[in-house]
Amino acid sequence: MKNEILKDNKEIETFEKVGKVMAEIEVSKQKATLAQIEATREDNQRQYDFAVNKLTKENKKWHKSMNIACTAVFILLIASLYLILFTEKIEIGLGLLSTTLASVFGYLAGVGSSKS
Repeated sequence: MKNEILKDNKEIETFEKVGKVMAEIEVSKQKATLAQIEATREDNQRQYDFAVNKLTKENKKWHKSMNIACTAVFILLIASLYLILFTEKIEIGLGLLSTTLASVFGYLAGVGSSKS
């Protein structure tokens, strides 16, 4: 009877040791997985920050170009209307007006086709 109790105790100790080893293995797996997830998250954040910075710079450049283009179109429209309304050079004014409008619509068509 005493041998059986000792045998049972040794089996229990063995199971406890096996359980501890298995728990340590699982903890080390989880730590490695969590470290990998953290590294991936940091890399994704760096890529996101880079993309946002790049888009911000491109948008600033585009807005500057757009402001210059709008100013130029406005000046050309005023010049063409002046030529049409207040001078005898109606043909030049109409040519300038039609060229300006064709350029604007050509630009808009190009932008629309490049986004699709």
